[in-house]
Amino acid sequence: MKRENNRSITIYLFRGDRKKKYAFSSAKVRFIKGILWFLVTVFVVSILLNILMIRHIPDYISYKRGVEKDREMFRRITLFLDKKNSQLLRVTGKIWKLSLTGEEKRWEGGDPEATSPVNLRESVRASLDEIGGRIENLESVTGELYRIFTSSDSPYQWIPNASPVTGEVAIPYGEFKDPFTQKVEQHNGIGIVVPFGTPVKAAASGRIVYVGRHPRYGKIVKISHGFGLETVYGHLGWIKYPEGHYVKKGEVFATTGNTGKLIEPLLYFEIDYNGKPVDPGNFILSGQK
Repeated sequence: MKRENNRSITIYLFRGDRKKKYAFSSAKVRFIKGILWFLVTVFVVSILLNILMIRHIPDYISYKRGVEKDREMFRRITLFLDKKNSQLLRVTGKIWKLSLTGEEKRWEGGDPEATSPVNLRESVRASLDEIGGRIENLESVTGELYRIFTSSDSPYQWIPNASPVTGEVAIPYGEFKDPFTQKVEQHNGIGIVVPFGTPVKAAASGRIVYVGRHPRYGKIVKISHGFGLETVYGHLGWIKYPEGHYVKKGEVFATTGNTGKLIEPLLYFEIDYNGKPVDPGNFILSGQK
């Protein structure tokens, strides 16, 4: 290779006795160098990104499996507590019935002192006190579990299991009769009755991906929580943050308002998984709807 008068570069190729000459201008050489540097940079960056992604894939899979496992554990614990609570309530009802209907004769053949009305009522009171203590313990355990599963600093902050508002569910998920068209239609979320101006909290931590209007639900906000989960909030009034803003679980980001088609003040709440609506009742913890 030979540089001639700083304006061109000449390359000689030898094959046997033959010599071939190639001349390139300096501008063309700089252009070729730029393309080569660009391709090398893209190649190196792509390799680094792939390495980083491969390193984090096992962590992502492990985290996702852990969340699914813990959700199933919490579901079983909730069913167990509900079952025990129902059993305690049935026992309580039987004891009250026994104490009020004079069924002391069920203890026939026993000690008259032990089966007397006075001693029986004392025994009933003691049993009720014991049952009350067990119920308080169950409520304490349930409250602690709810705190763990809904806290904004817990591993479950990305799961939309906290209700955005507190109110009665007037329009359930599924088929319902539209009051405007009088036709049976699919309702992809739930309608929670609350006054206008009620603060709306994020059901889980995530990023606001859409702020706009909907023909039926008025002003809406969509939040992405990752793992294919998104929540939609409709019939909003004041909206605090724009698209792209990150919100924490339980953080107020809007208020309800008189927007969209309404027959009474309420909040529309929808949960989507992989782009398809699912019943919010399967996510929101019992007692928080």
